[in-house]
Amino acid sequence: MERGGQVIYTDSSNPDLITSTPGTRQMTNLIWQAFAQGINDITLDSGYPDYRSLIEVHEIGGTEPGDIPFPVTIVDPNEDPCPEMDPFEVYQDDNVRVTATLVDHHQVFPSIAYRFDTKDGSVVFSSDTGPDTKGNLQKLANGADILVHEVIDRTWIDMKFGTPVPGSQMDALKTHMLTSHTANDIVGTIAESCNVTTLVLNHIVPGNTPDAHLRVAEKNFSGDVIIGEDLMVIGLTRDTD
Repeated sequence: MERGGQVIYTDSSNPDLITSTPGTRQMTNLIWQAFAQGINDITLDSGYPDYRSLIEVHEIGGTEPGDIPFPVTIVDPNEDPCPEMDPFEVYQDDNVRVTATLVDHHQVFPSIAYRFDTKDGSVVFSSDTGPDTKGNLQKLANGADILVHEVIDRTWIDMKFGTPVPGSQMDALKTHMLTSHTANDIVGTIAESCNVTTLVLNHIVPGNTPDAHLRVAEKNFSGDVIIGEDLMVIGLTRDTD
């Protein structure tokens, strides 16, 4: 703000809908408005189905019918975007049960990790997160077969940002990198505390991080470490004998 930044708010005649942080339902409604002319043309003139009838929003953390509430009260996400909580269910059918929890991506709220349990095994996706989730990720991932976790190269951070002037834009960006993401020398410890069998590194920053830097995760993790690549397929088959 001191450098001339401006907060963008949604525009609405309803004061309750004027916000700088629209959720999934409000974002969807705003998309309909942004593309109103095109949607009206092809649905009313060209006979396409009404797009809106194809979308049903169930918002995590929302308060409307069909939404999925957080299991704890979020007092102020600006102060505490990741309160301690137990995993909560967001979906279930005959093939999969999906549970979730809040993780800590600092100013980006909510950042949600997901666990998928199937008859063949279980996979957890960390989402964007710093290393300290107050134990939320550990509760969610405990005993999972695979943890897919984001990673950022600490060497690259230090090389790119050096020691920036306190309060500068570069200082803010370096702080974000170190606190809102999980460094390569910490992610193995996180995986070990989650009691998982395999750690898959993804959302690798920067994308050209040398494998040797990523293999640092193996020092603090007793399981297998896989460096994720585009289009990679990892089998998941649990022995049920």
